[in-house]
Amino acid sequence: MSDQQISQPAGPVAERPAPPEPAPNPEPTEKRYFRFLGNPRWYIWGLVAVLTIVAIYTTLAVQRNLWPFQIEKPIVTNPRPSPTASPSLILNTSSWQIYTNSQYEFKVNYPGYYSIQGSAKSGASASPVKSLVNLKSVKNDQLEIGLYSESLNGFVYIDQSASLEYKYDAITAKWVEIHGYDNKNEFAPKLFTSESGLKFYVVKTGDGGGSYEIAFVENPNKTYVLEFYTGRNTSYVDCVIPCPDKKPLSDGSTINQILSTFKFTN
Repeated sequence: MSDQQISQPAGPVAERPAPPEPAPNPEPTEKRYFRFLGNPRWYIWGLVAVLTIVAIYTTLAVQRNLWPFQIEKPIVTNPRPSPTASPSLILNTSSWQIYTNSQYEFKVNYPGYYSIQGSAKSGASASPVKSLVNLKSVKNDQLEIGLYSESLNGFVYIDQSASLEYKYDAITAKWVEIHGYDNKNEFAPKLFTSESGLKFYVVKTGDGGGSYEIAFVENPNKTYVLEFYTGRNTSYVDCVIPCPDKKPLSDGSTINQILSTFKFTN
């Protein structure tokens, strides 16, 4: 063996560094999107949102008749009126009197509280009127019948309390305003037809102290027009102390009831 000796370095020997650890695999992206499913708070908020939407819709559905709260409306037709609802059947005329005019061939019933006072008729037209009969009650209800010797075609009605004038046109079967401010013909005479087939026109008007109705009836031969007038004093409504003794016996429907009994006798 050689006399040379192998020298060793003084101090500790440096250790070799450890190899780096491999990087962890990244978590899949789709798992992050569904991470909230594991949080119960999202379920609570979702339930609250659904209940809120349901409550709002339910309120609107009930108010606006939406599904599932629709209420089916019955189909309304125009049934024939029941016989018991007919004015001529329920009108009690047992105490009524009969006025007959043989010259102009007509008759009509009128309430028993009227009594004949003679004839006094001014007329609601510019044409001359012939007064046939004038009736009154003890409470100043009036019923007057007058006659115009002309046909209804071209007949002029004058509402003196409202300063209105209308002319009847037989071609259009309408009243046309010829003087005044009633552009929509709201105050023109209105057509009525009784159960017997009688056609007549009625206008309702009045002033500060009374109200009255006027009806026009043309005879079948179109040679004259009858005018029926009913009126009453309405000042009783202004009584400071109730005064039923001044209340009239007639009202706005009286003229239609009277004309429901009207007949031409020729």
